[in-house]
Amino acid sequence: MNATARAVLDFWFGDDLDSPEVVAARHATWFGKDSAFDERIRELFGDLPARALHAPLEAAFLYLPLVHAEDIEAQNRCVRLFAALAGRAPRSLRPQFESFLTFAIRRRDVIRRFGRFPRRNAILGRRSSSEELSYLESGGDSF
Repeated sequence: MNATARAVLDFWFGDDLDSPEVVAARHATWFGKDSAFDERIRELFGDLPARALHAPLEAAFLYLPLVHAEDIEAQNRCVRLFAALAGRAPRSLRPQFESFLTFAIRRRDVIRRFGRFPRRNAILGRRSSSEELSYLESGGDSF
């Protein structure tokens, strides 16, 4: 593993994830809101996204968080990014990158239609609309 990858993993996970107390503390860091922590990440690793964008496969992984957003603007951006990525992917890998784009479009279309991912409703304690229930019962996408 290269030094940069090791530095990210060490920063994010540390070295003692067998302890419930450490995991609980890390959980608060991972999923909490802390502008000082965010700034520290930018200081240490802020140049990594730009560096990753130069290798298409790494860029695809960099874009993946956008496909999870329940926000139409984030989804539209995701589709634009994956479309550009598919256009510059090496010819031998283009089918894989077109698959990424298709997946991004499908997710964007669900957000466009419902404003959220209906499959998440139960786990998030949200009430499903009749249209969402119909969609889910008819085998709608499971993301």
